[in-house]
Amino acid sequence: MNDGAKKVFFNAKDYINAEDEEVREFLKYVNGEKSDNPFVKEIEDKVAQVKKNEEWRLEYVTLLMRDQENQEIGIEIGKELGREMKIA
Repeated sequence: MNDGAKKVFFNAKDYINAEDEEVREFLKYVNGEKSDNPFVKEIEDKVAQVKKNEEWRLEYVTLLMRDQENQEIGIEIGKELGREMKIA
């Protein structure tokens, strides 16, 4: 992707085959199952904190609305470009 970042992709549905226990338990959690792993518990605690934080919730909803508006704008621009290409 030429941005200097390293990206790792996991198949959460196949968590049972993850060699590392913490990765396996995290993927299990991502897959919607419970885990008693301390790492996963820490993540669950942070998620609960964020869900209770009204300021973060407002920011999330605001960003979600902005993203939806930008998608609608992009669709309209795409339609207009498509119409212009048919005319040309």
